[in-house]
Amino acid sequence: MADNLNVLYVGPLRSDTPYILGDLTSADNAQFILPTHNNELWQAVTARLPNAESQVKKVGADAGNLPYYQYNLYEFNASQPASGLYRLYPGLVLLDSSKQPLHSIQDLLDEIEVHQVNVLIVDQPEIVWPLLQALESSPLLKQLHQLGLRVGVTPLYETVPETEVITDWYQQHGYELVKQEEEDPDLPLLRLTRHKLYQRWQDEVQHSAELAIHVKSATDKMEHYQNCLKESEAKSQQLQTQCEQQQQKVHDLQLQLDEQKALISQLQENLKKHQDLQVAVKKLHEALDNNFEEQKTYIQKTTNALGQHITRRTTR
Repeated sequence: MADNLNVLYVGPLRSDTPYILGDLTSADNAQFILPTHNNELWQAVTARLPNAESQVKKVGADAGNLPYYQYNLYEFNASQPASGLYRLYPGLVLLDSSKQPLHSIQDLLDEIEVHQVNVLIVDQPEIVWPLLQALESSPLLKQLHQLGLRVGVTPLYETVPETEVITDWYQQHGYELVKQEEEDPDLPLLRLTRHKLYQRWQDEVQHSAELAIHVKSATDKMEHYQNCLKESEAKSQQLQTQCEQQQQKVHDLQLQLDEQKALISQLQENLKKHQDLQVAVKKLHEALDNNFEEQKTYIQKTTNALGQHITRRTTR
């Protein structure tokens, strides 16, 4: 709990108010927002809290010039019309519901922030629930170590929820019921204090949530990288297949090239043989031609000689 006690009291002063404030006499700062001023009860309050300061403001869920319901029992005056109050107090009579300037829940939040309030007492039942709802979404809730909430055994005003709703809210937000002031059993004041481990638990919850976000982010990145890796492996496999296909094509082309080289070599060999044969045939032709000329010359000589022989014999 904080070293300093800064108290904000909202609502009418009741006969049990000085008693309720008995354990807050060491408060360093005490602000009171009252719908009306009751001098007698205020003196009793300042006797316990000498440094208490008061403002007269009528507070409702919303700000503006709105109906304000005044009854023959002033402590039940409210920004909402009574409902269950009529059953609890059969003699209750509405005196006036004319419009009056009302301050809003936001004004209370501003007071809490300005005065660094850590003890909040709401003694005005019809604004308890809207104020709790506003605090739920406000960072100011963290600094409120003690709450005092005036409720009814039955919803006292229109729009006021059952007490169980209030109970669920304060339990969910780490508050424990330490005392129930019951001068009027039909209109108890719940005294609540924040569990000392609640903030640590909240910090752990926040830390866990942040870790979950980081884990989710890391998981998403890992899945992305895994998908990229799979795509790369698929492309690599595709390239490997294409490479093997190209290598096979190169091998086939090499075989074809070797076959063509062998064919060219065979053709060249055949051509050389053909050329050699041509040379041999030419030489044979030349030899035959030479032999033929020789034979021709021989025959010519022989014929001439025979002719001469015949001629000689004839002349004899």
